[in-house]
Amino acid sequence: MRTIGHIITFIIRSSKILSPFTGTLEVFSKPIKTSDIVSQNSTHFITDSTLLQIGHRVTAVSPDEFLRPRRDLYLLLPTDMLFSVLTQEELALISEKQQRYSMKVGITI
Repeated sequence: MRTIGHIITFIIRSSKILSPFTGTLEVFSKPIKTSDIVSQNSTHFITDSTLLQIGHRVTAVSPDEFLRPRRDLYLLLPTDMLFSVLTQEELALISEKQQRYSMKVGITI
C-alpha cells in the first residue's frame, strides 16, 4: 500500500508536462525525449516553466533533450507562442493553471 509520502515522491521524481490552455497534465516516470511529446502534438512545443518571464521571449526545450524528473513543470504551449514576448495576462493564466494542478495533487510548486 502506498502512502501519501510515496505518492509525493513519485510526483516530484517524475517529468510533468502541463498544457495550460487545455488543462491536461501528463506525468512520466521514465525519461522521455522532448521530440517524443512534440511529435504527438505537432502544433505545440515544450518550454521550461521556470524560465518564463514577462517581457521576455518564450523559448523551447531542445527536441533532443530528455525531460528531467523534477518538482517544476514543463509546459506544452501552442507554436504561435514560440519566441513571442510573454505578456502579463499569459503568465497569469499559466500560473493559475499551475496552482490548480498543485492543489489537485496537494503539493506546492
